[in-house]
Amino acid sequence: MEAPPPYYSPAPKKSNTGLIVGLILGGVVVCCVLPIVGLGGLGWWGLTKAKGFVQCSITFADVQRAIHSYASAHDGRLPKAATWQTDIRPFFDKEVAREAAEKNPFASQTSNGTLGCTDGEGSFTGISLNKAVAGKKLSEITDPSDTVLVFEVPTQGTNLASDYKPQDFEASPKTFNKKRGWYIVRVDGSPVLISRGGRKTEVNGSGISIETKDSSGGETDSK
Repeated sequence: MEAPPPYYSPAPKKSNTGLIVGLILGGVVVCCVLPIVGLGGLGWWGLTKAKGFVQCSITFADVQRAIHSYASAHDGRLPKAATWQTDIRPFFDKEVAREAAEKNPFASQTSNGTLGCTDGEGSFTGISLNKAVAGKKLSEITDPSDTVLVFEVPTQGTNLASDYKPQDFEASPKTFNKKRGWYIVRVDGSPVLISRGGRKTEVNGSGISIETKDSSGGETDSK
């Protein structure tokens, strides 16, 4: 009697589990992770570009508060033109310290010890006191909500002071590669951005537009 032929079992099938898991993970990376990373990069780029704009409005608001604090400590009188920035520095530093305590990522900015703004691309502007109000008592200013206290100028410097006049829009700093206009801050009220055609955009201390006006001062819309 012949011996039965040897029994050969079929070769085990390779498991596709690893391949399936790999395909699923790959799909998740392509469909979910990469867009998130891309959006994160875009968000970071936007934050970097917008940071200078927001910081500038906060800096102007802090300068205004520092000047008012100085006046409160000096019988209601505004600082003199020749030394105004030096005079308000202790009060301004208190504002910066307060923002640091609140961990404000857009805290006021200074450059080389001078007050000013940056457009986020390496260009800096300065802040000038309006000589028309320098040394005056706040009570002597008849229309504080429409009287310029300090304003942005193209060059940096310490204790810059000059009579206010509108700046050339085409020479203004950029935000997102577009001309943004020039900042001013009045004796009372939020910082104002003067854009093309004299259009006024009132900005609060967080850099958020809250009201826009045309060159005649009439209200046009709100944001």
